[in-house]
Amino acid sequence: MTGPCFVDANVFVYTLDARDPKKHRRAEQWLDELWRTRSGRTSAQALAEFYAVTTRKLSWWDAMIVAAAQLQDCVLLLTEDLQDGAAFGGAGVTRRSPEFGL
Repeated sequence: MTGPCFVDANVFVYTLDARDPKKHRRAEQWLDELWRTRSGRTSAQALAEFYAVTTRKLSWWDAMIVAAAQLQDCVLLLTEDLQDGAAFGGAGVTRRSPEFGL
């Protein structure tokens, strides 16, 4: 890379969202490299969008749902969000899509 690189909000979001492992891994690699070379740039607007997405749409609400299921000793989390079959807390809560039968 020969100069600065602007990073939009979605790249920051992908570093927290592991539902798409390829995008997650590539976003982490990009940010690691940009941090190492001190060539990353962003804006207040991109950071505000990142904040809005991660606190309203992605990590905050999903994390609260998973935590509530864990606190109630649930073994299954029935939701359209998150990755089907994802396990949280080791052998704790497993996500299941309601579109699949019992």
